[in-house]
Amino acid sequence: MEFSGEGTTNVFVHNNTISRNNITFNDEEGIYLSASGWDTAVIRVTNNTISGNYIAFNMEDGIELEYDERESSFVELNYTNIIANTIIENGEIGIYLDDYSYITLLENQLYGNGIMIEPSDPEDSTHTIDTTNKANNKPVYYYTDKIGLGSSDFTNAGQVILINCNDSIVSGLDLSNASMGIALYHSRNVTIYNNTVSYGLWGMTLYASFENNITGNRANNNDWYGLLIVLSNDNNITGNTANNNNVGISLWLSNYTIVSGNVLLGNSKCIQEVLCIGNIILNNNCGAAAAAGDDDDDDDDDKVPPIPGYDLFIFISTIFILIGIIYIIFVRKRLKS
Repeated sequence: MEFSGEGTTNVFVHNNTISRNNITFNDEEGIYLSASGWDTAVIRVTNNTISGNYIAFNMEDGIELEYDERESSFVELNYTNIIANTIIENGEIGIYLDDYSYITLLENQLYGNGIMIEPSDPEDSTHTIDTTNKANNKPVYYYTDKIGLGSSDFTNAGQVILINCNDSIVSGLDLSNASMGIALYHSRNVTIYNNTVSYGLWGMTLYASFENNITGNRANNNDWYGLLIVLSNDNNITGNTANNNNVGISLWLSNYTIVSGNVLLGNSKCIQEVLCIGNIILNNNCGAAAAAGDDDDDDDDDKVPPIPGYDLFIFISTIFILIGIIYIIFVRKRLKS
């Protein structure tokens, strides 16, 4: 379901229920609730319910709630309930929440999939996601604004999502097959130690998180990234194993981070830095191919998946630069004439 408008159109999607459907083997998402529109006066998507559906083996996300941001004077995207759905082995994310607030997730059963929240402070901390949601028959732990979390707060976890959580320890967990095993957003001084985050899209993600220690984890056989670090400074990433991913460790706009003593074998790209400064990268084992220089070959760049949001930013920036160059050339020619 996609709702869009142009000009002064208003888009209202509220008080709808999508329930008890068998949604399988689609080329894109299973359920796609999206709103967009150029210069749309009002977009309101609120008070909807998605419940009791069987959503399996779709090519992209099982359930995706997305706002395609355009020029709108008023946008309200909130208060949707996603309850008691069975979500199995979809090609990307099980449940993906992008720029929506106050979403309630209860009693969803995910197998070979997990939950992803697109980082967008403060919307990402307003949801209700309790441990009745299961990833591979194990509870999803979603914590916001906590200090001092420890092992007793993650008993038999299937997926861990921490937002604005500080001074905590996440250790000794198997969070594989959950789309993204661990997500750490806007958090500081968290130790993530001796966990397995394999067979997902990302093993682990840090976003806008600082002074954390990522040590002794296993992030193998993920489709995209073993460890993905975005807008996060002063972290220590040491002694991890991230083998057979597209990218072993990827840092985007992340500075003054130590990446040391990691084993990163069989990745299309061993370690990737994009617009970073001051990182210390040493004594990592990237294997014979990387030692021979193959890992840094620009020909591999097309194999690296984009960071959500950054591909559009780079494209638009490039267009503006080209327009600027063309304009300067045009003005110079006019002055000469």
